[in-house]
Amino acid sequence: MRGQVAATPAFQSADRPADNAGKTLMFPGKTKAAKAARWCLAVVAGTVLSGIVPAVATAPSVAFVPAQEFDKDKLPAIAIAIAHSVPGFAERALTGRIFELPGDADTSEGPTVSAPEGEAAAPIEAPEEKLQFGKLNVPRKMVMTMLRAAEQAEVDPVYLMALADKESSFRPEVRASSSSAEGLFQFIESTWLEVVHDYGARHGLAFEASSIDTTGDKPTVKDPELRERILDLRRDPYIAAVMASELMKRDRAQVAFRIGRDLKPAELYLTHFLGPQDAATLLELQRNKPGLAAAREFPAAARANKTIFYARKGRRLRPLSVAQVYDSIDSMIGMRLARYTGVTAFGDPAYTAAANDPS
Repeated sequence: MRGQVAATPAFQSADRPADNAGKTLMFPGKTKAAKAARWCLAVVAGTVLSGIVPAVATAPSVAFVPAQEFDKDKLPAIAIAIAHSVPGFAERALTGRIFELPGDADTSEGPTVSAPEGEAAAPIEAPEEKLQFGKLNVPRKMVMTMLRAAEQAEVDPVYLMALADKESSFRPEVRASSSSAEGLFQFIESTWLEVVHDYGARHGLAFEASSIDTTGDKPTVKDPELRERILDLRRDPYIAAVMASELMKRDRAQVAFRIGRDLKPAELYLTHFLGPQDAATLLELQRNKPGLAAAREFPAAARANKTIFYARKGRRLRPLSVAQVYDSIDSMIGMRLARYTGVTAFGDPAYTAAANDPS
């Protein structure tokens, strides 16, 4: 039984038949010398046992585990195994390999950790460090990933942070309920396949890029499993960030060429939100016909984003004008751009090294 010492008789009866053969060999005959020898041995055995048994029964509740029996790196698992076999067992000191039993342990209550016998408990991860931007806390590794992607793709990290904030609140796993949009930057399936085809080879996705056919109306992948794996990359923060950066640069150039000027920082979001053609159309309407109902001009976008194209009036939705939609987006993105203005301060080499650390 665990936690108990089995009582062992100091010596057994001399009249038991099972013991007679051995005793005859040790003490032939019942001479006085033999009896004296037996008496001396009994006294010695009794003295030894009287010192050992009480010591075992009354010794402090401390078990010493010889250092040579264990590898230092295996001690945590060993400690847990001991803790399971004797409830309350807690490590006292690593250096001496001494573990404290309940009798000597602190009697104050504390958290209890239990693990199935033969299994080591899972390591407890330290809380993830977060960086504060206004009222929003962003995981440090996510910030470092955004900075690394912006540097790799040569885009403004402030805009990249603002875009990730708006699209997913920095949640790589988020999915839209009204479209196929998914991931940190809410790429729909067709746009993602297109951008991976065009820019994947620049960022380590040459095989995936070559597997996407863009000759038809929509990009396709012959292998269904490969198609799913490529689409799943939308949930990878770094890959999603560099793809969003490449797409932004391409769309920015197209829209700027069409409207005859460069885009303001907040206007960059229009290219991501509407695509380059519709973004250019909205900017032209904003300049020439700002009073038109935006939902009528961009019906597909309005169906998927009613909160941007409509305002609630009682129980009904009132369509917003092109100017109102533009102002709403400008304010929404402008606020986020201001929030992340100082993000480049975290581009310190020490932070960058931490972001590149896969552990």
